Amino acid sequence: MFQSNVQSKILREDFSLIVDTAASDLNQIVNSEVLITGASGFVGSWLVGSWLWARESLKGTGRLMLVCRNTESIKKQYASSISAGHLLVHASDVRSLHLPPKFKPQLVIHAATPARESLNVGNPLEMLNIIIDGQKRLLDISQQEGVERYLFLSSGAVYGTIPLNLKQVPEGYMGAPQLNNTSMAYHEGKRVAEMMGNICSQNAEMDFVSARLFAFLAPFLPINEHFAAGNFIGNAIRNEDIIIKSGGGSVRSYQYGTDLATWLWALLVRGESGQSYNVGSDEGISIRGLAESICQVRGTGNSLTVLGEDTEENVTRYVPSTQKIRVNLDLRNQVDLSMAILKTLSFWIDTFPK
Repeated sequence: MFQSNVQSKILREDFSLIVDTAASDLNQIVNSEVLITGASGFVGSWLVGSWLWARESLKGTGRLMLVCRNTESIKKQYASSISAGHLLVHASDVRSLHLPPKFKPQLVIHAATPARESLNVGNPLEMLNIIIDGQKRLLDISQQEGVERYLFLSSGAVYGTIPLNLKQVPEGYMGAPQLNNTSMAYHEGKRVAEMMGNICSQNAEMDFVSARLFAFLAPFLPINEHFAAGNFIGNAIRNEDIIIKSGGGSVRSYQYGTDLATWLWALLVRGESGQSYNVGSDEGISIRGLAESICQVRGTGNSLTVLGEDTEENVTRYVPSTQKIRVNLDLRNQVDLSMAILKTLSFWIDTFPK
C-alpha cells in the first residue's frame, strides 16, 4: 500500500496503532459498505488510510466509497485498492450527489465541508450554502438508502467566541456564533447542519451523531494554508524563522491523527444518536508556545519573532473538554504534543521537495 521510506514507516506505525486500538469498532466497519464524503482532505486521509490498513489486517469484506470533487489524486494514490474493487471513488459535489446503483451504504461519514478561511470571509453565503445544501442532499440519500448510522463532522466553531476564562468548553456550553458577524457563516452552518441531522434521525430509522472537531497536528496537515500549526511546521522544515504577526497569546490544543481517527471510528459505531461529542485535545498551549516547541523539536536553530501584541480583542481560546467522550466511550488521547510535532516534522521532511 505504501512505499518503504521514512514517511511510510511513520504511517505504517500510525495505522497499525489505530487498528490495534480500535479493532472492535473497525471489525464492524471494514465488513460494511461505508461512504465518506470529502475524502481528499486532512481528516479524510486519516480515515481512508486507516480503513485500508484495517481491512487488510482484519480481513474485512466491506467496501469504501469516497466522494470528492477532484478524484485525480485519490485515484493515483490508491490505485491498487481501486483495482482490487474494495475502494470506490466517485467524483461529485455533495450538493448534487447521485450514488452509483450498485452501492448501498450502511455507514456514512460526512466530511465534505471546505474549512477555507478565504471562502468563509470572501463568500460567506456560498460557505453557508455548501454546508446546508450538502447536508440536506446527503441526509435525503441516506434515508432513501436505509443508512444505519451517519457521522457528521461538525466543528468546535459552533460554540462561537469562547470566553477566555473557560478553560475547556463542554458540549453543553450555550454560546453561539454572532449572527451579525458574516465571517461566522461556517460556524452557524455547522450548527444548522447538526440540527438537520438530529431532526432526520427522529423521523427515520437512522442514528445520527455529530463530532465537533477542534485543531490537529499530524501528517497530511497542509503547511501553506491558514492553519498556524501547519504553517509553523512548514517554516521549520524549510529552515525559516517563524514569524507570529499577533502577540502569540491565543490558546489552542492539538490532537494527533491516530487519536483523531480512533475517536471518529468509535463515534461512527458507538456514539449515541442525537448527541454531539468534542474531538480534540484538552491540553491547551499558546500559539507562541507551539512555535517555540516546534523550533525546539526541529533543533536546527530556527528563531521566533513576535511582531504584535496581545489585547482583549485579539486573544482567543479554543480548547475542548473531552470528558463526555472519555466517560461515555472510554476514549483518551495517546499521543502527546511533543510526539505529534516530531512525527509531523518527520513526515514533511521526507516528502518536502529537496
